[in-house]
Amino acid sequence: MWKTLSIIAALLLAGAGAVSHLKKQDVADARKELMQAEENKEGLGDKVEAAEKAVEARKAELASTKEKGEADRKTLSDLEEQVASLKSDLDDKDQAKADAEAALSGMEEKIAVVGKIDELKTVITQLQAEKRAAEDKVGNLKSQLAGAISEKKSTDAALASVKKSELDKASGRMNGSFTTRVGTVDSSWRYITISSGDAQGVVKDAILEVVRGGEVVGKVKISNVEPSRSAADVVPGSFVEGTNIRPGDLLRVAPESRSK
Repeated sequence: MWKTLSIIAALLLAGAGAVSHLKKQDVADARKELMQAEENKEGLGDKVEAAEKAVEARKAELASTKEKGEADRKTLSDLEEQVASLKSDLDDKDQAKADAEAALSGMEEKIAVVGKIDELKTVITQLQAEKRAAEDKVGNLKSQLAGAISEKKSTDAALASVKKSELDKASGRMNGSFTTRVGTVDSSWRYITISSGDAQGVVKDAILEVVRGGEVVGKVKISNVEPSRSAADVVPGSFVEGTNIRPGDLLRVAPESRSK
């Protein structure tokens, strides 16, 4: 039993020693862990500080980035305004170009029209010259026609006069306005001569009145006609008794021998 107690005691001592050893080891491990924890804490503190610094740096970077973003946005806004202004200028230039092209087209059309007008002026000038030539030709033709008409009228008048003269000669009639004077008187009082003939319109067989002092004193009848003189016989019974024909007596066409 004693041995048993001794063994137990030994075991207890051994166990106590072991426990003590274990506790010492645990304390050492705990201390080691504590030291490691302290070291870790210091490392973590450094890391936290570093992290805080990194955060501050990031904040500063973000602030700078924000400022840069604001500047970029302003720059972008300015650029957008410049782009809008450039687009507006471009639109204005496009409109100005379109207006210039339209004006150019209008000028080209006007130039074409002016060219046509010049051609028309040339044609008009030619037509006017042709018109003047035609008018001159028409004027000449009118003049010729007027001359022909006048000549025809003259010819017709002459023909009519000839026909009338022939008719008057055939019927013994003369122009009622004809007058002349007695030239010579035959001593037998049977005929007289006058200084007018065919050229003056004297017609054979025409009756002429012998006028003296404004009164008819007798009649004679043309018996012979030459170009510039004629002879006439005294109409029997036509003279007032006691009245004789004399040289210088006025002779005029009797009513019955006047041309109609």
